[in-house]
Amino acid sequence: MSVRSIRLILVAAGAIYAALAFGFAGRQGWAAALWPWPDTPLSFTFIGAICGALGTGALWSGLVAGQVRAVAGSLVALVGIYGSAGLYLAGLTLAGQGAYAPHAGVAAGTAIASAALLVQVLRLAAPDPDPRPLSPLVRLSTGVFALALALAGAALVARLPTVFPWPLSPHSSTLFGLIFLGLSLVYAQVCLGGSRAAAIVALSGFLAYDLILLPPFLHHFDRVPPDHLTSLTLYTAVLIYSAGLAIWFLSGTLRTGARST
Repeated sequence: MSVRSIRLILVAAGAIYAALAFGFAGRQGWAAALWPWPDTPLSFTFIGAICGALGTGALWSGLVAGQVRAVAGSLVALVGIYGSAGLYLAGLTLAGQGAYAPHAGVAAGTAIASAALLVQVLRLAAPDPDPRPLSPLVRLSTGVFALALALAGAALVARLPTVFPWPLSPHSSTLFGLIFLGLSLVYAQVCLGGSRAAAIVALSGFLAYDLILLPPFLHHFDRVPPDHLTSLTLYTAVLIYSAGLAIWFLSGTLRTGARST
């Protein structure tokens, strides 16, 4: 597969995720119908934010020349997220707890497609064209993000009740936990030696996630259940910090890159 073909696939995937972000964050009926079970408005907004993050990274890697390898970390995360989610949904179906076979099949197919694309990315993509090292602040911050996502993901899979700023159903708690565990790999990879291009994908995705979630989170302070207030406060603080970090890093990287060009 050529680099051009990979870029076209990434652009198409990014467009699909952007549409899903709009649908879920906008709480459109067609998007809600894609989720395996009925859920709360904030849960659908969260799903939309995740789709927005994935779409942003895919579009950047597909549209900007020489950035294909930067999406490798996200593809690893997708293999883990969709693979584990497919197994979980298949298990629920086999246990007679719901008819989730179509969702399990789509998840498994997406995991396989992501793995196949990852192989092609690592085989054909050119090295990162920007060899500048990442700043200690970015490495430290992405390491903290990775650890926080892993811990929160494990707590969600264990179905601890107040990890999120609103109550979750047991099944949604598990799937959201699997999403967090998968995404922790993206930030761990950046922290442990990722390229500047990989950091752009990770932090631009985080910024999209922040922009989608911050308004409803700030509004949620007016009605958050008391036992979820601490979670909402910490979560909002992370969103604000990550948005500031992403804006600082992206503006500086793109500005110096433009000058060198």
